[in-house]
Amino acid sequence: SKEAFGLALIDGYGEFFARKLDRHLRNPALSPLQRLHAFVQDAQSGMARFAYRRGCLIGNLGQEMAALPESFRTRLIATFEDWQRRVAECLVEAQASGQLAMDVDTQRVAAFFWIGWEGAVLHAKLEQGPAPLETFAALFFAGLPVSCGRAWAWPAIRSHEFIAVITSEVPPTRPSCSRKRRRVVGAPVLAEVGFFVRIQKLLRGMRWSGVMP
Repeated sequence: SKEAFGLALIDGYGEFFARKLDRHLRNPALSPLQRLHAFVQDAQSGMARFAYRRGCLIGNLGQEMAALPESFRTRLIATFEDWQRRVAECLVEAQASGQLAMDVDTQRVAAFFWIGWEGAVLHAKLEQGPAPLETFAALFFAGLPVSCGRAWAWPAIRSHEFIAVITSEVPPTRPSCSRKRRRVVGAPVLAEVGFFVRIQKLLRGMRWSGVMP
């Protein structure tokens, strides 16, 4: 039946993409956050090869759920949860290696990654360009709370308006590492605060460090 064919298609794509994730997220030659960065770069390159006209089959089907059999919903959710679990495991490794603060809820951050990434893929298809992917990825990595004395250096925040390098420098007037764990300059904290509050913190830090006027 068409329904059975559709479910088999979801399973096949889910397994294919899971292998792609594992190829990056389990790469022992890279640190955990570098692995996630490598996946983002590879996925963006894949979209660029097709002029940003192709996206994610699972995300596309999710958007059409109102016209699809209800059995698809459970299968699509399970696929996203599987991908989310793989990213969460990578984030746990980042905690163990000292790249990521130990009090980070890796499950929620992994869920946030996929919610944001799928939205960025949709916008990249709409705009037929990389800006949405670059903007989401840059802000996601900049917002990761880092372990005391460490910082994840995202190469650059690229958008329509600016390019800014995130560094591990902190203002001398900020609390020391012994009082409060250090974070990337201006990095928004993925906590129970509004999205725009996090963005405002990031931009204030970037202005302080001189990378923005």
